[in-house]
Amino acid sequence: MFEIIQLPIAVAGAGALRGIQDTTFLMYATTIAYWGFGLACSWWFCFEKKYGC
Repeated sequence: MFEIIQLPIAVAGAGALRGIQDTTFLMYATTIAYWGFGLACSWWFCFEKKYGC
């Protein structure tokens, strides 16, 4: 359910930042979101909660 709301907002925001030629913030935000948050959650689910491996 969250993806239905979040994805169009993210795409519109990314398009707006590309339109004003400010993609540096978008690069850092995406890197933190995918690597920082995603890797931390993956580690937690796999090794701490024993859901993976």
